[in-house]
Amino acid sequence: MIRKPSLWTLALALGLALPAAAAVPMGALTVADFARPPIAGQWILEHDNHGLGTVALPDPFGPEGASAGGGRACARIHGHLGLNQAPWTWVHLHLGLLPLGTPHDLGGARSLRFWARGDGGLYQVSLVKASITDSDQYSASFTAPARWTLIRLPLDAFHQAGWGRAVPRVFDDVTAVDFAPATHDADFDLSVASVVLDSRPVPPAVVRPVDTRGWWAYPGVDPAARKGTALDLGFLDDAPAGRHGRVRTQGEDFVFDDGSPVRFFGINVVASSNFPTHAQADAMARLLAEMGVNLTRHHHLEAVWSNRNIFGSDTQTLRRDPESMDRFDYLVAALQKRGIYQYFDLLVSRHPLAADGVADPADLADGWKIMAEFAPDLLRLERGFITAFLGHRNRYTGRRYADDPGVAMVDIINEDSLFYRGSSGDFSARGAYAGVLQGLFNAWLRAHYPDRAALLRAWAPQAPGQRGLGPDEDPWARTPTARPLASWQDDSWSSLSPARARDEERFNYDTQTGYYRSIITLLRTLGYRGLVTGSNHWTSSPGDLLANASLGTYIDRHAYFAHPQGGWGYVPAVSFDPRPMLRTPGLGVVGELAQRRVRGLPFIAGEWQCAAPNRYRADAVLDMAAACDLQDWSAVQFAFLHSNQGDLRRFAGPLDNNFNVANQPAMLALWPAAAMLARRGDLGPAPASGFTPMTRDAALWPGTSLPDPGRAVLSEECGVDFDPAPGAPGPGPAVVRGAYSVGDGGAVRHDPTRGVLLIDTAGTQAEAGFLSALADHPSGLRAEVRNPYAVVVATALDTNRLDSARKVLLSAVADAVNTGQAYTAAGDQLARPGTAPVLVEPVVGRVWVRLPRTRRARVWALDPSGRRRGPAVFERVADGLWIRLRAADRALNYEIDLPDAGAF
Repeated sequence: MIRKPSLWTLALALGLALPAAAAVPMGALTVADFARPPIAGQWILEHDNHGLGTVALPDPFGPEGASAGGGRACARIHGHLGLNQAPWTWVHLHLGLLPLGTPHDLGGARSLRFWARGDGGLYQVSLVKASITDSDQYSASFTAPARWTLIRLPLDAFHQAGWGRAVPRVFDDVTAVDFAPATHDADFDLSVASVVLDSRPVPPAVVRPVDTRGWWAYPGVDPAARKGTALDLGFLDDAPAGRHGRVRTQGEDFVFDDGSPVRFFGINVVASSNFPTHAQADAMARLLAEMGVNLTRHHHLEAVWSNRNIFGSDTQTLRRDPESMDRFDYLVAALQKRGIYQYFDLLVSRHPLAADGVADPADLADGWKIMAEFAPDLLRLERGFITAFLGHRNRYTGRRYADDPGVAMVDIINEDSLFYRGSSGDFSARGAYAGVLQGLFNAWLRAHYPDRAALLRAWAPQAPGQRGLGPDEDPWARTPTARPLASWQDDSWSSLSPARARDEERFNYDTQTGYYRSIITLLRTLGYRGLVTGSNHWTSSPGDLLANASLGTYIDRHAYFAHPQGGWGYVPAVSFDPRPMLRTPGLGVVGELAQRRVRGLPFIAGEWQCAAPNRYRADAVLDMAAACDLQDWSAVQFAFLHSNQGDLRRFAGPLDNNFNVANQPAMLALWPAAAMLARRGDLGPAPASGFTPMTRDAALWPGTSLPDPGRAVLSEECGVDFDPAPGAPGPGPAVVRGAYSVGDGGAVRHDPTRGVLLIDTAGTQAEAGFLSALADHPSGLRAEVRNPYAVVVATALDTNRLDSARKVLLSAVADAVNTGQAYTAAGDQLARPGTAPVLVEPVVGRVWVRLPRTRRARVWALDPSGRRRGPAVFERVADGLWIRLRAADRALNYEIDLPDAGAF
């Protein structure tokens, strides 16, 4: 970790330097102030140095202006926080307690208060514990108002993000208080003064209840009633799955054995939802087909935290529970009967069971992160599981999973990468496994160098302060000590000589690809002829992407927007990004995924989501459908369901999961329109190729990151071109007209400032986002609505053109919340989760749909199951229809019937 200390240190507070680990007497202890001495804390400005756009000012750091309450000065930081990608960007306004590095016991504190002023953006404050070594500190969020405001945070509101090692929530070893901007690829401006630890509780937080006057109670969905309605897209699926043979790759596309192309627009089925009863499985499969799903990714089959998993109550991972397998088999058969293909995870969240014979289970993270790729005992268990699972014969299809053409693809290990290895936490080699990895690295060095003298010469430092081969390191010794040190957690690789750093990355590459190929060999021996990828990590490391591309099959990557921090679920402790994804230049997850595609290979986003309870999540499925068209992707949303509990025939609330789509009214209602857009290909591919050329050597250089395509995601195909031909073109500038990023000749436009996405194609017309200030509209749709945020889409159902369709689906969605749901003042946490029933915000106003070739029309408001609730109010004009959207309709979708359309 590179730190940039100030040349000027300010530390003003009460009392003397605190003794190590001594309990701090509480009342109202001023940790740092700008009004008077003496010293008890030290302010330092720190930031990364990764070349990802971070700028932190002032440089050198010093006090600025007057502070709250007439104080002499404040600590102000401003600048730009860089891209949210490996090797990770950060800025800290660091208040180190004196003496620096000494832990302090804050057991008597109940709250932290300070004065803050800023740009209205989202920030975090962390209590830095000495026992946390992987940067996953206990933190809480706040916004920085334009005027000086007293911020009060209960210490109960501080939580770890969850990506590092869990550490007990006891503040007995605090060394510092850190303030940091939380919004990446954005400017920041924060001023802080008078930081105080207080023994008094925080007064009740300001609560922002959702005004749900006029909203209507969501009844859930009945898949049986939905069949044959305007919401039933079952006609898209060419049933049964496998009838065209295996799925294979052809250039950058997925095709079947008979040459017919396929684009997957699917959804994850997670944990115990993989093991429904037979009746639940039929309801689930029916609804997924009606949504337009044609691929299900089966995730967390082996999760120990699930109320049902593939092992049941067995004591080893080499056996499967008969009842669980029967339920899973029936679900797969029910999906395949409706033309829905499968994507299997082979290792996700597995935990060694008692009879597995793992020597050091405490050293393993769930899913065996990092260690699964090289540890012999884990490889034995993994190979045994794969052999049994793919060798299993589904009694309802009559086929082994290894032989089933409906099993389109598998990934070897979920979200893992040696290029993401850290010094601690889940993504590290711990205990005896660290010794195994060390031995493998030494063996690799012996295979690449003739002796220690040659290695010493090769690793010679090229600049002062660099480490080559240490005097106590000898891979040829009986007890070798040379080991890989490069880490995503910090910049330890930058302290190594260039040759040593590069060798460590090459070792990562060889070990990871060797692991992939050994599992692929097993799969082929078992008879599996489907597609295989290695992993699907969210890292932006080019080395990891190159390792997966070396398999020559397809690339799978994951990305999330508003991912929960500090836990899961609709609970006050969980925080999230409250911003709209539409107000990010690269459309949030679209831009993150676009940088990770590889030229020449098909691309699938195996997990993506704009997570709840972000209030602007509805448009995400439409955004991803457009990206699938423009970028030639397939996409699999996370997730349909996590549990098999309850009556799956209705999929009703309350909302309690950050990811599930099945009971999210607005997202579920938009799925048919999005599926039609993605699978029909209304937009067509982006007209330009914008792959970034990158050599293999550059990809395997530590610290290299994939470039962010930014606003170009709509105007050109994005990704990386490994080892390109000489003179291969690189990415061009984004096509921007006015405030809009423009793609496909203007058929899709995005304005990140206003937060608006417009789609104008023959088969799909859409306006999404903050539409009230919208002055320009696509030629075929005009939404004039009173809602601050809404998504309105018109989709031709029986043809690929609205101007000749007899049946059109109009979808109009906004927000949905639990009864009584309320947010904190910052909007980034729930103050009250609320209860059932789920309340749906009606979209109110009117929509013009260009439908020139019709004499007669009928319009119905539909209930969530597609049943006609009653006629809608509309006016026919010469070139289309003006349709009234009323709260009384209690509708998310409208059916437009045009019986005369085909007569012209």
